[in-house]
Amino acid sequence: MTEQAASNQYLFDDPEQDRLRLDTQTRLIGNYLIRHIRAFAGGDVRAILDLGCSSGQLGFRVLEVYPGAQLTGIDRDPVAIQNATTTASQHKLNASFSIGDIQVELPPGSFDLALASLVLLHTQRPEMALKHVYERLSSGGTLCMVELRQLPSVSGDQNYDRITALLFTTLGRIGSHPNIVEELPGLVAGAGFVDYQRHESESDHPLFTHNENDMRYAFAAGVGAMYNARQAIAAATGTPLVEVERMIVGVMNTMSHTTNFKVPPIFAVATARKP
Repeated sequence: MTEQAASNQYLFDDPEQDRLRLDTQTRLIGNYLIRHIRAFAGGDVRAILDLGCSSGQLGFRVLEVYPGAQLTGIDRDPVAIQNATTTASQHKLNASFSIGDIQVELPPGSFDLALASLVLLHTQRPEMALKHVYERLSSGGTLCMVELRQLPSVSGDQNYDRITALLFTTLGRIGSHPNIVEELPGLVAGAGFVDYQRHESESDHPLFTHNENDMRYAFAAGVGAMYNARQAIAAATGTPLVEVERMIVGVMNTMSHTTNFKVPPIFAVATARKP
């Protein structure tokens, strides 16, 4: 399983579909950060480091708040990096991107703000990634993290409850950190950070929206992740592939026929500061 994790940076079976899923998640998280990032990091942010930047969407959104800042992104996916570079060039943004593993090395520079959105849970050595971030942040710099919470139970939907449990088991067995939220306080303190804080609430989190269509779209993106992971889930847990697919279809059917649909708060938002 470790070899699988090392060779498949997205874990799932269709990298192109996963890029679309990540784009959806990033849009929602970006909307949240637009509202809150100044409260987290202050107004004087001149250099931003985006860890696991994918195609750069989150960093670009944060540049809307800090238009004079320099954005530097790093990701293991060369296609995503090319997409980010192309977008930055087309829109004449002050941004640069490079291919790399945040557990090994980060781009040079001194940064006032580091963004880590749904990336630490997919690392095998998050403590090394945090060590490198600490070294790159300027004194007083902020690390802003958005990570997956333990997925809450959806009342009456046994398919959802079972498939999410299998997904978390799969992540753990391939060497990822599905419960990274519980690990974060110790990890950031071990790297030297101070002032660790959690920020999201039941009514104000990255998936919170009053638009039911947006809620369904967000939830569908998460179910899409499970679908793309179906073969990995089957292999890691010994569950027949046809059974994994049946559960995913059941979840989508429930979502399609539920009125007053609400997305459970599945993301955690946390910050820490370099003293």
